[in-house]
Formats: sequence, C-alpha cells, structure tokens
Amino acid sequence: LSVVYEGDSKKLIASPEDFFSGFATLTPGDSMDGTFTMKNDAEKEQAFYFKTEVLEPDNDLLDKMQLTITAGGKQVYSGPLNSKDLKEYIELCKLEKGKDQKVTFQVSMPKELDNKYTLNTGKVKWYFKTVAEEKGTEKTAPVRTGDKLSVEAIIWAAVLVIAVVFLIV
Repeated sequence: LSVVYEGDSKKLIASPEDFFSGFATLTPGDSMDGTFTMKNDAEKEQAFYFKTEVLEPDNDLLDKMQLTITAGGKQVYSGPLNSKDLKEYIELCKLEKGKDQKVTFQVSMPKELDNKYTLNTGKVKWYFKTVAEEKGTEKTAPVRTGDKLSVEAIIWAAVLVIAVVFLIV
C-alpha cells in the first residue's frame, strides 16, 4: 500500500482501495500486520493525518479488537479499533518535500473471545488527509505604539474639516 500526496492534483491517493481486506480471516488470538508508505510530492512540508468511522457502531467486536499504528518508529496509536480517539484526526507524520515514511499497523483479536464472535464482521472506514505546513508565516499581534486614537475621534475630525472647508467656500 502506498499513500501519496500529489502536490499538483491536491489529492491524497491510497492504493489498494481496501488494504485491510485480509483481516476478515482473523480468529481469536490472531493478529495481522501491514505496512504502507506516506510520501510527500508537494512543494511544501505536509502533515499527514488519519481517522476512522465505524459503520456498525453497535458491534462490540470492534471494541475488543486492538489496533496499533507506528510511524517512523514512533507509536501513534494503540487501543481499541472502535475508539472515540479515532473519530478525530490523529497526526501520522510530517514530511518535507520529496520525503517518505513507512507506517506500520497491526490489528489483533484477543484470544479470550469465544464462538459468540465467530461470524461477526465489522466495517470501518479509514480517512486520510494532509495539511500544508506554513513555515515563517506565524501571525503576530500588531505593534502597539501607545497612541489611543478612536474611530469616533477620526470621524469627528473629518466632519470638522469638511465644515471648515464649507464655511471658507
């Protein structure tokens, strides 16, 4: 699997479409690992994020299955596949132009699960996004000079100037 941010097309491309397809065969005590590469082909540094959406929220199998994600040797997430933490975007990594990074994931099913879960399936939708990182463009507060000139004072001064000009004419 490769996930690439295409700078010109402004699209995030994930291929193959269903990289968790092999997880349907997990039985209690099993785990499956996978790896994909995040790559930045854009002109600017990009931050890569992911989140999930559980499509069957009442399925407690996904509460019991565990997910671990590691990017660049750093553990990004470890916990249940159906977690509130995964409903919001989590940063995977930041990549400079032309750089890539391997992301590994592991889904495991606890060995304590019994036959109650034998025919259960779970559907989870994965979302990936990128955000361009702007360097050196921090917003700063305007410089304060100590002058306290209000808008109201400026309006009165303009009215006064117009009145004086009118009287002179």
